[in-house]
Formats: sequence, C-alpha cells, structure tokens
Amino acid sequence: MDLVNTRFGRLVAMTETTKGSRKAWVCKCDCGVTVVKAQVDLRAGDTKSCGCLKRELRAARNTTHGATNTVAYKKWRGMWARVRSNSNKNRCYAKVSVCSEWTSFERFLNDMGEPPDGYSLDRIDNSKGYYKDNCRWVPLAMQATNTRRLRMHDGVHVSELARRAGIKPDIVFDRINKLGWDVERALKTPPRKMKHASHS
Repeated sequence: MDLVNTRFGRLVAMTETTKGSRKAWVCKCDCGVTVVKAQVDLRAGDTKSCGCLKRELRAARNTTHGATNTVAYKKWRGMWARVRSNSNKNRCYAKVSVCSEWTSFERFLNDMGEPPDGYSLDRIDNSKGYYKDNCRWVPLAMQATNTRRLRMHDGVHVSELARRAGIKPDIVFDRINKLGWDVERALKTPPRKMKHASHS
C-alpha cells in the first residue's frame, strides 16, 4: 500500500520502511521532527504525531487559565477526546484531525468564543476536521437534524432501540450516518472492546 504523502493527523508519510517485524513509514511531523511509525497504527488512527501533540495537551491540562469549568473548555476537551480516544468503537474519528492552533485552548476560545446555552460544537463539513472555518456553535436540536439522528425504526426511536440493545445511541447513530450501516446491523453488532492506547 502506497501511503507516500498521506497525512495522519500531524504526520505525513514519506518513505516505507520496517519497525521490528512490522511494515512502517518514515513520517515528517508538522513540528519538524522525523519519526518511524508502524503502518497499522497510522491507518488505525492510533498515531497522530511524533509525540508533540500529547505533550502539548498535557501542558494545556496543567495550565491554569481560569476556564476549566466553562462550557467552552469542556467542549474543547470533548473535541480532543473524540479524535484521540481508542474507545471510538467504529473508528468514526480515526481520520478526523484538529488544526495545530487548537492544541491551545486559549486559541480555540479566541476563534470560537463561549457557546450560548444549549449549543454544541459542530463541523460544517463532516468529511473535514476541526478548524475555525469548518466549525460553528449550533443548537443541539439542529446538530441532531444535521446528522440525521431523528430516526424511527418500526415506530420506535433508534435511540430507544439502542438502549434496549445495550449500546450507546451515539455509536448506533455514527454507524448509520457515517459508516452507512443499515439499522438492523447497527443495533445487532456488539461494540468492540476498548484497546490499550498506543503512544503517539
């Protein structure tokens, strides 16, 4: 598989190589560092930087800016959790990136401002990542409509069917809206077990 010039978060694959017994790629990080990352980790979305992203997020968490209890800060943390967490069972966010400027909460807040009550962070084009020109604050009801989450199946709301099946509604909706699964498959397929997070 040719991944030359393919972007994975902050990494851009340049040259194919090996890492132990695994196929790997020499990658250039946006920060300027060159690293070798396993192909399987890149494609799974487990690796998004040379390690600088994790350090920056750790520094941001330890920074006292007086905004940790604000709605905007919680939305910012939620955004990063979605794109970084391996608990996204269906990998819907595996190829979704966040612009480098938004590793800083202060920059995110400067670009987006504090959201009105009852508003959520929404990507205008779901095929693209999180950055100023592709994001907006929208009412939760509007976001639900945009993602076609107001669904009924056999006269019952899909979210209720998901709860009966013991699956989080968000997982079911993402399977339907982003992966194109039919409702039956989305409800009957058990979520994958959480894997241990890989270093990035």
